[in-house]
Amino acid sequence: MVSRGDFGGIGLNHSHLLVPNSRFSSHDDSGFYADVTGRLGYAAGPALFYAKGGWAVFDGELSYIDSAVPANNGTHTGLDGWTFGGGIEYKLNPSWGLKGEYQHFNFDTTDLKPFQGAGTVSADLVVNVAKVGVNYYFENVYSPLK
Repeated sequence: MVSRGDFGGIGLNHSHLLVPNSRFSSHDDSGFYADVTGRLGYAAGPALFYAKGGWAVFDGELSYIDSAVPANNGTHTGLDGWTFGGGIEYKLNPSWGLKGEYQHFNFDTTDLKPFQGAGTVSADLVVNVAKVGVNYYFENVYSPLK
């Protein structure tokens, strides 16, 4: 098993009405994410098939918006959650390889408290990511003493 970490950006910018034809809406906004995962795989020649899973964090913003009374707005930043996925890496030669990966992020449900006496609005954030890439492998260039 190998531990890995990733850091990147999630480009979200989405708003929708909570109730049709009302003044109440929700909004999610872009931010950075990071994850720490364990990876378990099977090597078949130059190919590595693997599954991964672990902890994830998102620093974007989820908001509840009352367009008539801005003082009633509620915002939450920073979400913890989990991630899982899998992929394949294919080594073309000792220095270069290709990669394809799918990853599912599920960040914990967040309760936004827009204003007193109104209860809460629950927000869920789920993100699915497909990655393709090129890897460069830093190989040892020295031979150990024997």
